[in-house]
Formats: sequence, structure tokens, C-alpha cells
Amino acid sequence: MTRILLVNHTPLDGSGSGTYTANLRRILTAHGHRVAVLCPESGDMPVALPFERFPTFTGHPRSSLTYAELRPEQLSALVEAWAANIDDAVARFRPDIVHVQHIWIPLEAALRSGPPVVATCHGSEIGLLSKRAAAGDRALADENLPPIICVSEYVAARLRRECAIDASRLILLPNAYDDSLFRPRADRGMRDRRIGFVSRLVRYKRVDFFLELADRLCAVGVAREFLIVGDGPDRRRSIALARECRGAVEFLGAVPHARMPEVYGALDVLVACAVDEPFGLTAVEAAACGTPVVVPRSGGLGELERAPHILGFEPEDPGSAQAAVVAALSGSHAGRRARAGYIGRTYGSARYALALNEIYDRARRH
Repeated sequence: MTRILLVNHTPLDGSGSGTYTANLRRILTAHGHRVAVLCPESGDMPVALPFERFPTFTGHPRSSLTYAELRPEQLSALVEAWAANIDDAVARFRPDIVHVQHIWIPLEAALRSGPPVVATCHGSEIGLLSKRAAAGDRALADENLPPIICVSEYVAARLRRECAIDASRLILLPNAYDDSLFRPRADRGMRDRRIGFVSRLVRYKRVDFFLELADRLCAVGVAREFLIVGDGPDRRRSIALARECRGAVEFLGAVPHARMPEVYGALDVLVACAVDEPFGLTAVEAAACGTPVVVPRSGGLGELERAPHILGFEPEDPGSAQAAVVAALSGSHAGRRARAGYIGRTYGSARYALALNEIYDRARRH
């Protein structure tokens, strides 16, 4: 048994790294480890920060404060606050490993704490990390970094290119999904086809591309119902764009994670549109429910392409996306079961736990 302290800068819901941390706790606990989580609002121990709201990279349903808004002295104060939080958690929990999400301020603080550290790079921090390094901040310079798990080759390549991090420190390990929650549903029966988009409503997720695609699909009679799941600062603009679409577009808003299998299972195809997505957990979750998925051949999403389970399209070509959706709709119910089986074998908990145990063992030996 290993005692593992998981550290994340956001709560366990409302963000990709929060969902990852919650699932990581589930996987590690199921494999006999003792786990504690340190994060704002929903962790096992309190987190005190120098701001009324917790900052994030691109915003959160409960906090619009971003790191880009903070001045250098505020970032320094945040490092000290996280150092105090982590020191307190280490004293209480006595972990063998501290596993931090993102190569960012909590990692800088964790490296002072004493126990061996492992970090996961989720990708959203890379732009700010490279800017800090360019400004002369060397706290997270290559020589100070622990083993870094990269959620995709796209993320690893960006770290090498933009942050000059040595490849020997990087470990490619795509995210696992919650295979206790996301499973195939029974056949949905006869009804109109429904195409879905699941994401925070921010510009880089490209809901505008999805709505253009929806209009095309409706125009040629492929589908008439479209579902957008998620919330964010681009919601009002997205609703305005949807009024120009010939199909029926429903905005469901943010949905609790536990209800997402029901949402995915009610879709005939899930379409992901972001071209710079570090990984693409929603695509994996949907496919684990048997739902056909189409993704752009770009970023971490492009690495998920595996016909016939997850189909790709050219990222700037709505016609290519339309063709991928049509191809996905031609699959059978048996194809849905095969898709879920492929996802379970490739991104399931058992595979992930085995790889993570090896990473932890290596960190403890050095």
C-alpha cells in the first residue's frame, strides 16, 4: 500500500483535471492505496488561498478568475499559499508520493514539501508556463522537474518545443476514464437522430463549427436534432448563432458528471471540435457508452482516432466533418458494443493503475 496525496488547483468537478483527480482517487483506492485529495472546496483537507475565488487557466463554473489576470506578486503569494497548504497536508497525511496536476504553481510548492513528487501535464498550463520561463522565472526549470505524465503526445511535443523540457522527463500515459460509470446502454429504439456536442462553452472548443456542421446536416436531411451540453462565457453568443441553424438546437447547460452516461447514451453521434485539445476525455467517455464519436485530426483529439470506433475529420473542413458523421451513423448496435470494448481495453482503469504504479515506484527509488 502506498499513501498518495493528490493535489489539484480546482475542485473535483467543473474541470478536466478535477474530473481526472476524482477518477484517479477512485482507481488508486480500488487498487489498495491510501489516498487524500488537496484541492479547493471539495478535497479532504481545507485549502486557504489569498483570493476570494480560486484561479484557473480558462475559467470554471464557480470561478471566472484566471491566472492570466494575476500580477507577478499575486502569483508569488499564491505559491506561498499552496506551499503552506501542501506542508500542512503532508504533516497530517504523511504521503509516500505527492501527485500534482499541472506543471504550475501547486507543483512549484509541492517540490519544497519533501516527499517524492510526480506531476501530470494536462496541457492547459503550457502557454503560461512558457511565458513565465521567458520572463526569467526558473522555479519550474527543467532541472527542477519531477517525472511528468503527459496525457497525449501532443502535450509532450508542446512541452519539448515551447518549454524546452527534456524528453527523458516525460512519460506518455493517456488518461483513464471512469469505467465504473461509463458503460453501454440498451438500444434506444426508433426516434429522430440526435447529434451532440459536450464541452465548456469557450471559444477554443469551437461550438460555432459544430453549429455550422449542424446546419449542413439538417440541410441534407441527415439529422434534425442537436444537443449542446455545457456552460461558459460563450453561451450567449452560442445561443445567438444557434438561431441561424436550420435544425432544432437544445442547450442543456452543465450536467452533473454522474448523469453524463445518460446524456451520451441518448446521442447517435458525439462531435468534438477543438483543434488544440490536450486529450479529449468527453470523446472517450462517450465512446465507452458505445456512442459513435467524430474528432478533428488535430491535437490530442486527433490521437484518439481509431476507425470504426472514433472517426476523424479535417479540422477546418465542415464537409469532412459531415462525411465523418454520416459514416458514424451507418454503424450497428453490435458496433456500439465493440466500440465500448475497445475503449475499455485501451483507456480502462486496470491498464492505467498498472502504469501509474510503475511511475510511483520509479519516483520513490530516485
